[in-house]
Amino acid sequence: MNKTSQEIISYLKSSIPLFAGFTEELLGKLVNSSRVMSFEPNEAIVHYGAELRTSA
Repeated sequence: MNKTSQEIISYLKSSIPLFAGFTEELLGKLVNSSRVMSFEPNEAIVHYGAELRTSA
């Protein structure tokens, strides 16, 4: 089930203290320019010294 952007924004503001002070507009930009990814336990998601890659 996919959640709407507004549902995700509400969750971020109410459940994650880091995002509590963010405006809805800023969180909307964050949500709309992000993608969901999942990782296995102990899987490296960042490598020290790795080159930056963007998906722009």
